[in-house]
Amino acid sequence: WLLRIWLIKKDIKIRMIPLQIIAIFLLILEVLKQGTSIMGDYNLYYLPFHFCSLFLFLLPVMSFYWGKHKEVVDSITATCEMCVFLFMMIYPALIYGAYDIRNFFKFDQFYCFHTVTYHTLVVFVLILIIGLDLHVPSEKRYLKHIWVFIICFSVVAATMSQIFDTNYGGFYKCNIDPIENIRQDLLKKLSYFWTQVIYLSIQKWLWRRRV
Repeated sequence: WLLRIWLIKKDIKIRMIPLQIIAIFLLILEVLKQGTSIMGDYNLYYLPFHFCSLFLFLLPVMSFYWGKHKEVVDSITATCEMCVFLFMMIYPALIYGAYDIRNFFKFDQFYCFHTVTYHTLVVFVLILIIGLDLHVPSEKRYLKHIWVFIICFSVVAATMSQIFDTNYGGFYKCNIDPIENIRQDLLKKLSYFWTQVIYLSIQKWLWRRRV
């Protein structure tokens, strides 16, 4: 609220500064996370193929890019931001749960600190986008760009999930127990290949519906 009072009448490049600061901070957090994991037994789950990892790329581009495709980039970023916000409202424990919050301030629990800080800042970015008028939707023609972007992400995340046997974006298995139980039941009746084809097809459809 204070930032809006202070900056709303400023030029867009001035209003974008808080977003630029957050984008740089998120990149620093990611470097620290990767470095911490490398120094231990590297966990493939920390590779940036999750949906929330998209903001490591989207936010710096939205913050610093001023070319002719600026509105497309802003539309995609704002849409992905809204998806994460809605998902946290519906099922917040899948983003970060009580364990992460309880261990947030513990020095030896960096991943808990990273998880809570990263996702909280991602949600705060949506508040900034709305509060500082950093993106005001104007034309529906960008919808096809958003769909193409989400489909491309789905293909990459689903492929990496199968290659590394790691659950990026919920494409390897479902974190929602009732749906995962259905997938497990299908595995008993169908081959792994066809079970995953059905599951991934539904996942891709749900991503498009979310957008």
